[in-house]
Amino acid sequence: MSIPILLFGGIFNLIVFLSLKTLRENSCSLYLMIMPWFNIGQLLTGNLSRIINVGYNIDWTHNSLFYCKIKSYCIQVCTLTSYECLCFATIDQYLATSSRYQLQ
Repeated sequence: MSIPILLFGGIFNLIVFLSLKTLRENSCSLYLMIMPWFNIGQLLTGNLSRIINVGYNIDWTHNSLFYCKIKSYCIQVCTLTSYECLCFATIDQYLATSSRYQLQ
């Protein structure tokens, strides 16, 4: 039940960040626009095989060794990249608002 809510949340984040000009002009907004793409990729990659398994009774993880390996790789890459984007946005905002002129 929470998967569609999270998926729509990611899509709405993209719409907000792409449509508002004030958010696009912020220096850390690039990272915050990239992050929902990886969150959506993580949700779709992680839950696609479960949806196919429950809905159509086809288990891709048992039928394809390649899919089993690429699934875990994609989930890890999407998760880590999403966290990295959040960390980079935080660091960028800190440096942009720092009172020290050398850090700006």
